[in-house]
Amino acid sequence: LRSGVGRTLIEAAQSRNETLQLWCFADNLRGRAFYERMGFEAVKFTDGAANEAKAPDIMYLWERDSVSG
Repeated sequence: LRSGVGRTLIEAAQSRNETLQLWCFADNLRGRAFYERMGFEAVKFTDGAANEAKAPDIMYLWERDSVSG
């Protein structure tokens, strides 16, 4: 079920912020691919010791391109 809601929400957040940060579980391959298509970059990988699920996760960062504004 791909209705475009996720893209709409991310684009709305990107239009209102200079940077965004989020976490995604490492085994969520569809989620990771989605965030990467939306311009997020993986910047931190953990073994999951600090999250409630105790599952490896990844911090993603998105920064507005100063050229395209």
